[in-house]
Amino acid sequence: MKKIFITGASGKLGSYLYPILKKEFKILGTSNKKKISNFKKIDLLDNSNLRKQLNKFNPDIIIHLAALTNVDLCEKDFDLAYKTNILATNNVVNWCLETNSSVKFIYISSDQVYNSKTLNSEESKIDPLNLYALSKIISEELVCQLTNAIILRTNFFGYFPNNNGSLIDWLMEMIKKKKKTNLVTDINFNPLYVETLCMLIKKIILKKNLKGIYNLGSKNKISKGMLLYKFVEKLGFKKDLFSFVSAKKINFSAPRPLNMYMSVKKIEKDLKIQMPSINDELNHLKNSLLERNAI
Repeated sequence: MKKIFITGASGKLGSYLYPILKKEFKILGTSNKKKISNFKKIDLLDNSNLRKQLNKFNPDIIIHLAALTNVDLCEKDFDLAYKTNILATNNVVNWCLETNSSVKFIYISSDQVYNSKTLNSEESKIDPLNLYALSKIISEELVCQLTNAIILRTNFFGYFPNNNGSLIDWLMEMIKKKKKTNLVTDINFNPLYVETLCMLIKKIILKKNLKGIYNLGSKNKISKGMLLYKFVEKLGFKKDLFSFVSAKKINFSAPRPLNMYMSVKKIEKDLKIQMPSINDELNHLKNSLLERNAI
């Protein structure tokens, strides 16, 4: 049985990915939080202990999810972003370089590395507008030192009641409070539903000889505001609480790229799959919330 070491296993993506992979792999899920069942508390900045745990487990695959993803917080506190996103990545990569260079290393990057007016392919120019994006690019460069590395540029949405900072959780809170809410109409992307992303990661794990950078997203683009608006429609809630504004009207601490729409042709070709539409993904989210009795 293949052994997988997952950093950030208690985070938004990890909380969905861990139970899916646990069915077929031996997993060591790590977290920087205390007293979380199934996960081992490991500080990725404690290089000595990190190396000890990696040596003991000796993984075949490392999935590096741990990151500071709050874009505005990265802008306000780059020292924290550097330690969490860059230094931690460097520590895990260095173990691979020095100890187990054959390990398959899957790194979760971000669509925020792009900032163009056209469709972004894996070969498109990267242009970080904020410090979060810069930290992901630097981390990508560290990961690229490995011979068996896969970098996944992506964005995802879902329902994460045990984690903070999710678009959907924020939307549900606004609906619950019946609060007037502005939705950004000019930041475009093509995210995936979190469970879809997890199943793609599983396919990538099982696929031999897959290396390099891949965009993972849905087939079509949508603005962040319209994604939320369409979801409100699907849930049958009143839409009069919502109005559309440009990103300039929102008091972000960090600048945001306006077009993160990514081409997914490369992953479709290499995995021989068809990526889903935004509408498909919103339906999956709705069904998941109904199953959880969350709506």
